[in-house]
Amino acid sequence: MEFIIETDGILSNYSIIKSVGMGVDEEAIRVMKLSSKWVPARYKGKNVRSRFTLPLTICLSE
Repeated sequence: MEFIIETDGILSNYSIIKSVGMGVDEEAIRVMKLSSKWVPARYKGKNVRSRFTLPLTICLSE
């Protein structure tokens, strides 16, 4: 999963890099949208937007 951390710490532009299907992708995005603000990246003392790739491990069982 990949997303942007905005200058205020809010997440945006969610995308799935490698799809699993079966509704798992949508659920991963839904859960990430529930997360609280993140700490934004800083460059020369100012908050900047940054792209973050979060590896997710999904264990499916019956």
